[in-house]
Amino acid sequence: AKRRRQLERRDTAMQVDREIATRFPHMSASDIDVRRNSSGLTLREEITKDKREAKASGRKLSSAYWSRLGAEWAPEAAPGRLLEVKDQSQPVDPRLLEALKTARSSNTTQRSRAPLIAWLGSATAPNQKAVVAVLRQSLSCNPALSSGHLQMVLATMRWLCRVNTNGQFNVEVAICRSHFDKALCAQVAGLRRQGVSDEEFWSMSRDIVGLVHPPEEFAAVFQGLGGPMENIGAQLTRICSSCEFGQKLFSVHMVSLAQARLQTKIDCTLQAVPIGSMLNQEKWAKLTAECQGHAEQLCASDYLKGARRIVVLYRGVECTVQVCTVEEEVFVRCMAWLKTLVVQGGLLEGMWFEPLILGRPSKPIMTVSPHLFSAPKLARALLAREVERAQPTTGDMSVAMMRQKAPLFSQADSTFVVELGLCEALAAGPGARRLHEEVMRTFPAEGRLPSLEITRGKLENTLKSQLFAFVSSPTQSAARTILTAISDMERGYAPRLTNWEDDPMLAEAKVRMAGFVHFQTPPAEAGHPGELLTGDKALLQKLDMVKKKRDRKAHIAADEVKDFNVFVWLLSGARQDEARALANAVYQDLMASGATLVTKVAASSGDGKKRHKCAKATATTADDEVMALFS
Repeated sequence: AKRRRQLERRDTAMQVDREIATRFPHMSASDIDVRRNSSGLTLREEITKDKREAKASGRKLSSAYWSRLGAEWAPEAAPGRLLEVKDQSQPVDPRLLEALKTARSSNTTQRSRAPLIAWLGSATAPNQKAVVAVLRQSLSCNPALSSGHLQMVLATMRWLCRVNTNGQFNVEVAICRSHFDKALCAQVAGLRRQGVSDEEFWSMSRDIVGLVHPPEEFAAVFQGLGGPMENIGAQLTRICSSCEFGQKLFSVHMVSLAQARLQTKIDCTLQAVPIGSMLNQEKWAKLTAECQGHAEQLCASDYLKGARRIVVLYRGVECTVQVCTVEEEVFVRCMAWLKTLVVQGGLLEGMWFEPLILGRPSKPIMTVSPHLFSAPKLARALLAREVERAQPTTGDMSVAMMRQKAPLFSQADSTFVVELGLCEALAAGPGARRLHEEVMRTFPAEGRLPSLEITRGKLENTLKSQLFAFVSSPTQSAARTILTAISDMERGYAPRLTNWEDDPMLAEAKVRMAGFVHFQTPPAEAGHPGELLTGDKALLQKLDMVKKKRDRKAHIAADEVKDFNVFVWLLSGARQDEARALANAVYQDLMASGATLVTKVAASSGDGKKRHKCAKATATTADDEVMALFS
């Protein structure tokens, strides 16, 4: 049998330490071990004495004991001590008295907050004495401890919003503001765990938010979310600096605001560097120090804490990188600007995929000391060597390779995260768009009508390019699908276009494929050329022309009905059936013509069997070629 784990017994001192840490986490060391009560005992000494007495008598310390102790040892500035009844002669509602007795009963089976919450839901026009009593009871509840405690505090807050219409209890409300702040924090955390959005929380709790902070500013922030953060920056700053609840609710947005302000300051400083100037180590040190000073002025470290992902600009591309401190963020932004400057000026060679998507460098706009970009130069040389060894064939493989070797490259360049962020960004977005453009250039357009054969050749070259080897796998798959469709069309088969509308490249390719079928109408009058039709209009004109030729019993070649199979998807359902029927009829005519030819060749031959077999094989081959047009 499995032996039960034996837990070590805790002595009284260890138990007291645990109780203090659990029940009095907000109290300072001086309140616990220096301050003394009327009996001359510190809080620790009193708990130790009561613990030993309870152990000797075989009982446990009740929750009522801990509530009394918390109220007794509360700091002088604690809300419970600041609340005072101004007129002891004011009457007490008997229902409130019974509800409070039930809520504070020492009998756990009889203790319940339900009667008090019910009284709060119906009571109106209370006196100051009742307000103080209810608030003191609310202060005894820890909203972060359980949902029951939280509901008690929220019920008190809603009751105060209803009865304090004239502001007669503003003093008492202000005293409990920090307690209400904690309750709203607990409510937001609980609702988020259940999948409730912050906007939905605001809809259900906007009435009680006013007990902590003016609700007008919360409304302005919620209305301004989604727009420029600076438009609501003042309200966000006041909310997050005045209440813990506001920080919890808008911490993400405050981080975005702090990052936006810091980025704006850094960008302005860097853009102020004169074009044509000399950037050496001394000037670079002053420049980075000035940018670090912006972070201190904005108090950015108050919100920009811990590891987080930011967006920096490198050669006009938004690169997402991870930083851990404000100082690192400032330096990464400065280095991204410097790398853009030297790469676009041709002083530093770009990575292998940069010319394919971002273009070639131009002339330098200022002189930069080589020492300033020696670290990026070394890291990129190591990267080029690794690319030569690994030979990545997709953008995903390039990103994976750079991530795997990032620790090595970062030893040479501490801001290599910029290069990694650029690779991730270009492989997913701009790289795919660039390949999209290259593929579309092979298709017919205004003033350009390449054949299927020419388009196929250009597409094959595109799929062998470095650009194709850099983009993501889904983009490569779409390009290969287009090449397969063009090859099928060149051989006389209709392309398979299922679900092409779900991909941007495939959807545009499907539209442009219609340009491969065209028809030149005859001139309407002398000196005026006819109209060049493409797509379904051209196919319908060809359909009408073949119908007229067949009515006249004129000869119709197989090439004249080839487009009815390849481009039949351009027509509507009824016209598709008409095109197929006409093509089949033409095919039957061609087959009949081929059979007559075989008979004539066989009859005029001296070696009947051999020549007949040869002619039959020739006819069969011709039949197969014609049948391929309709398969």
